[in-house]
Amino acid sequence: MNLDSNAGKKVKEAIEKKMTSVAKQINTNAPYNKTKKGKVISKSDGIFSVKIDNAIYTNILASRNAGTINVNDIVICTIPNNEMSNMYIVGVFDGTIVGFEPITTTTVSSVSTTPTATLVDNNEYIFSNTGITTLGITLSSGYSAGFISSVVFINPSSTPTITITNTGSYTLKYKGDGVSGNVYTPTASTTATMIFNYDGINMNIYISEV
Repeated sequence: MNLDSNAGKKVKEAIEKKMTSVAKQINTNAPYNKTKKGKVISKSDGIFSVKIDNAIYTNILASRNAGTINVNDIVICTIPNNEMSNMYIVGVFDGTIVGFEPITTTTVSSVSTTPTATLVDNNEYIFSNTGITTLGITLSSGYSAGFISSVVFINPSSTPTITITNTGSYTLKYKGDGVSGNVYTPTASTTATMIFNYDGINMNIYISEV
């Protein structure tokens, strides 16, 4: 949309007004900011409706660096001062946006060399044992579009066997490090992060090794 047009000027003014309001609240008594994932339900002249946690929020603006946003996109939303009325879209979530932290609960285990995890939405599982031999991940049935969970583990010099029990019969799509032919092969002596994101069609598995 051309910001020099009348509609564009209105959107620009709305953005500036909202950002000014947000800044004032943050400078006074902001307890904390939150980041949420949501699904775009509608858009018109740069103004969006976003579904988050089964609630629909209207009149949502996007940051100037958000890029192209379409209906049905899964997006990252920042909620300044934990005030939903001040929420704005940061960008489209593709598993790689820096600074997005969708996790609300983290489970850490350093004991087992054969850890297992049944993934729950907005949960992260960290397995820090350096001698892991097998890793079992279960995908339950009934996940809603927008589901996200992550698993972090250490690949020893002798890489572990990773088994995914696909109870929900999702179509698995792999992307990232160690992926070839839609199959993930761990790389020895790395720390791997697997992000599971269900878009309503595919269970997208984004993998980063460092």
